Amino acid sequence: MKKVISLVCLLFFILSYSQKTFKYKDRHFPARYVLVGRKDTISTRVQNIGYVTHKKFYAETYVGSILTISESGEKQRVQESDIQYMEIIDLEGVKRKLFSSQLILGKNVGLLQKYNDGEKDGYVDYYRVSLTGPLSTKFYPKEVIK
Repeated sequence: MKKVISLVCLLFFILSYSQKTFKYKDRHFPARYVLVGRKDTISTRVQNIGYVTHKKFYAETYVGSILTISESGEKQRVQESDIQYMEIIDLEGVKRKLFSSQLILGKNVGLLQKYNDGEKDGYVDYYRVSLTGPLSTKFYPKEVIK
């Protein structure tokens, strides 16, 4: 009887303290990006910073730096200026394409989001005026660029 109780206790101990596998949360969006000066595409997930809902993409996700999450749950920050191209798909299925401003404007102001609503075609720059302030935007029409 002591052996059975010891075995059950040992089994319970092993199962309760074993490593748990990491699972992505609903705010972790699939993303692919290419770093400046590299050719390989990195597929990962990024943590969306959603104020109202986590299902919709917010620009705060990539302004300044991006928090990437690997399949094992390891988190790593990537600076916005280190990214040449990035693609993020939110939970509503909308794909966002972001490009380095160095490629489009010839100067580094961060990532520019491709924008096309049928009437306007160009790029939008999201940036912070102060460290903790809200985001501001600047639109660059395609006709004006280079």
